[in-house]
Amino acid sequence: MAGNKEKVLVAAAELFHLNGFQATGLEEILSQSGVCKSNFYYHFKSKDDLGLQVIERQMEDLIETLIVPTLDAAKQDVYERLKLFFTRMIDYCGKYDFRRGCLFGNLALELGERHESMRAKVSDFFLYTEKRIAAVLAEAVKSEQLSLNGLEPEEAATSIVSLLQGSILLAKGHHNSDAMHHSLKMMLHFLGDNGRRSDFSIAGSAR
Repeated sequence: MAGNKEKVLVAAAELFHLNGFQATGLEEILSQSGVCKSNFYYHFKSKDDLGLQVIERQMEDLIETLIVPTLDAAKQDVYERLKLFFTRMIDYCGKYDFRRGCLFGNLALELGERHESMRAKVSDFFLYTEKRIAAVLAEAVKSEQLSLNGLEPEEAATSIVSLLQGSILLAKGHHNSDAMHHSLKMMLHFLGDNGRRSDFSIAGSAR
């Protein structure tokens, strides 16, 4: 049985993803978690402290379940690794019918100077993702699997994360995965896939 802290973290993650951090009130979190206010403050100093812990928990979860299994798939070439990473993100967004977007992208848009520690942690997630993609690209360049057309691996990785996050935003606006599939195709084309992988979906990816 989940403890009170876990109940609050689960409820808050759900509500922050659904409604945003600013629009989610403490009373709503307490109501959904079934935890009383005094117990909440036993585990968390404030709503911001809760927000920071939610971000850390979600970051760990995405790294463990999505980023590492796809980008560290050593038996796959660079195209298949990045394709798998992208399509897993499509699946992740598709669980909510493309209506919620990416929690980290959403928070990046709404967090201001008043929530600097949370903003910095969101930035850490993006930087970590860029670093992992850059490592895959650097390995592929070294083994002559691809050329980055004059870009450094770090520059290309930042562009890929930007492309992904932009496509998630459009998917949220349109309530479909079209932008994400088009962005996947664009990424593979830039990396020199040249249409050798014409099927840009993986079983289970929603459209």
